[in-house]
Amino acid sequence: MRPQVVLLVVSLLVSPVCGQSLLQAQPVEGPVLPIVGSPTAAAAHDLDADGDDDLVVMEDTGPVILRKQPAGFVRETFASGLTSGVVPAVLAGDFDADGQADLLLGWYWGVNAALRVWWGDGSGTFPVPNFTIITFSSNVGPMPIAAADVDNDGDTDFVFTSQPGYGTPGSLLVRNLGNRAFAVASAAQFPAAPPSFSVPFCVDVDGDGWRDVVLVSENARTRLYWNNAGNFIEATTAQFPVI
Repeated sequence: MRPQVVLLVVSLLVSPVCGQSLLQAQPVEGPVLPIVGSPTAAAAHDLDADGDDDLVVMEDTGPVILRKQPAGFVRETFASGLTSGVVPAVLAGDFDADGQADLLLGWYWGVNAALRVWWGDGSGTFPVPNFTIITFSSNVGPMPIAAADVDNDGDTDFVFTSQPGYGTPGSLLVRNLGNRAFAVASAAQFPAAPPSFSVPFCVDVDGDGWRDVVLVSENARTRLYWNNAGNFIEATTAQFPVI
């Protein structure tokens, strides 16, 4: 029997770290980042295994890498092949379990929308054409993306929502099959979300060892999808009350 789940969103004015009121906290000025244009997304990860987190920033003309150095960040470009369209989402992590950092770019340009996984070589660079393109049967605009091993096979899977105005609204699960291969889960395996801006989170809500998916929506109620051994079913309102 599934438990009843209640989520509470609390706005705190006291820092849990030092107890200082956030209204009294003073901002700390950091380094000026060498960014051009209007960035749409960013991710932080140690791309070159030097112990410092680097940044991947999606600019108007494509992605750039801001390499962390002792004196600040150094701007680097790489031949992503994405010279037009919208790149509204980016993730960084080890997606093929080889110990090297990889990049996932969610890219939208009409019917050419796709996810593109760039495989790192361990030095923090992403050589051409060392990438995998994940395509879809319908026009989607991948925006918020969550990464987690939802089927417990040891590989990182991806959950994302396609937002209104950037393709057919809904949610999709991309399964990582290993060996740099991917498959899009069917609607029966992963139900579509409502046509509203949603942000996915992967968390084991009921403590059964399988990560469930929570979709926090802008103009619709937040939804919970139970993970039943890698397949998903939406929680009832009795299990997941609207608050």
